[in-house]
Amino acid sequence: MESFEEKAIKIKLTIDKYLINFNNTFKMLFLIEKMDVRSPKNLCKMLGMAKSNLAILASKLKSEKYIYQTKINKKEIEYFLSVQGKQILEQKLSLINIIEEDKRYIKNAIHD
Repeated sequence: MESFEEKAIKIKLTIDKYLINFNNTFKMLFLIEKMDVRSPKNLCKMLGMAKSNLAILASKLKSEKYIYQTKINKKEIEYFLSVQGKQILEQKLSLINIIEEDKRYIKNAIHD
């Protein structure tokens, strides 16, 4: 039988493993692809970020070739996922599915 401390450590490790998938990169890729949030203004709202921080993140994702942008008019742009960005997003989403088993462990451990 596991001690309380052992259960607590396993739960903490499982939660940490699960939450690592929800960094701002993942959130931005998810919003663009799965929720059709493409404008910087709407992404800022959804991510709770300042425009300058979103610009830094977008610049990083463009340099990694995960996203690209198109101009709607002289002032507005929209972001889209590249093939590589879609692959990364799908990999992270599949990790979340694998972690479902770990979530069941947490639920069972809490009720024990």
